[in-house]
Amino acid sequence: MTQTSHIWRWLGVLAGLIILIGSVIHILSKKTLPPIPTDHVVIATPAFLYAGPIFTALEKDFFRENGLDVTYQPHNLGVQALQSVLSDKAEIAIAADIPFMFAVMHGERIAIFATLYKSRRDLALMALTDRGIATPKDLAGKTIGTSFGTNLQFFLDTMLLANDVPEEKISVINIKPPEFSSALQSGKIDAVVTFSPYTEEMQALFGKRAVTFFGEDLHTSRYNLIAKQDYLAKHPDTARKILETLTISIQYIANNPVQTQEIISKYLHLNIHQIAIAEIMKAGEFKLALDQSLLLTLDDETRWAMKHNLVKTGPMPNYLDYLNLDPLLSLNPNAVEIIY
Repeated sequence: MTQTSHIWRWLGVLAGLIILIGSVIHILSKKTLPPIPTDHVVIATPAFLYAGPIFTALEKDFFRENGLDVTYQPHNLGVQALQSVLSDKAEIAIAADIPFMFAVMHGERIAIFATLYKSRRDLALMALTDRGIATPKDLAGKTIGTSFGTNLQFFLDTMLLANDVPEEKISVINIKPPEFSSALQSGKIDAVVTFSPYTEEMQALFGKRAVTFFGEDLHTSRYNLIAKQDYLAKHPDTARKILETLTISIQYIANNPVQTQEIISKYLHLNIHQIAIAEIMKAGEFKLALDQSLLLTLDDETRWAMKHNLVKTGPMPNYLDYLNLDPLLSLNPNAVEIIY
């Protein structure tokens, strides 16, 4: 073999090695680098514990790994988050069913495409014993704070009805969550309808002066993923990717409770101890689902709103028309327990 042949042979080997190394680098980079996000979504999220899967997905980069570029838009209440969607400042909102019901009754074309969290101990009525309140029946003649247009308002009326306290015997004023404790402390109100983590922060603040009524048998709180109907029709893949990502996030929460508590504390700037956060999280369930009881609850809430002249009296809407089952059905058919 001539010297020239040897040179060409080694050049061929070198070229092959270069190609092989390039291929390995390409494969490794595909495995280690997340895909470039193609779907840009603003999720309007109340600063509540039940948004834990959103916070976890952001912190652990689960959204980006699934091709989603998500912007977290914080709000004090779910009704504000939903309003952001209605005014086209966000694509997705997390909100309870009461703000959703009000929006539907006002003609908005929106849809729930999954429930994210359910709890029977999320809402509570907190009162001060030195204002003469030891049981819910003692609320007669008192001033109570709540947030109008939210599930807190519905919970208050449910609590009053269950304890035979006539509505005309109390005064109700509209209070924003950050003002709950100061309004109680100043004497502006005698009791307040509250939720986690405000409940736990006020229990720590007032100590034995405070008495808390949860009403576990009276109301189930649901927090739902909501979007405009036309958005879901045009972006079915995005809706499914969001649910896929939240499924991963919920599994992470189940497997890593301590790390999750740290993430939630970071996003909510909580002052309460992590043990308290752990107890709060046990009170509810992170689970993507759509069940028949959601429809029944929406019907009950609509009748309540009509009775109190909060919406126009008229035919009951068919709330099945305001659910989009497709994203969850395509991901997990067993999570949809609705007759349709």
